[in-house]
Amino acid sequence: MEVFVNDSVHLMKPGSFIWIPPDTPHSIFVRTPRAKGFAIVAPAGFEGFFEELGEPATVPSMPTHETRTPSVEELTEGGAKYGWQFVEPTPRRLDDGG
Repeated sequence: MEVFVNDSVHLMKPGSFIWIPPDTPHSIFVRTPRAKGFAIVAPAGFEGFFEELGEPATVPSMPTHETRTPSVEELTEGGAKYGWQFVEPTPRRLDDGG
């Protein structure tokens, strides 16, 4: 998994961690068919964004059925309610010379 933040690309391997400061544009690129991650979001309250726009997991694995994918408009409007802004950072990848 690669995380782009503050003009840098960070390769995340098992046991890695990264701190992303509040209000910092970032993006995540999963390089493998399967990845696991853990995120702590503070302060509390942002979980409402996921509850409103996401779909609860029914099993501890990838879904085998069609899942709901929110539109960019839904993400933008829903995010605004929780202090989140959708931006398009310039993506960089470790293997593209960036």
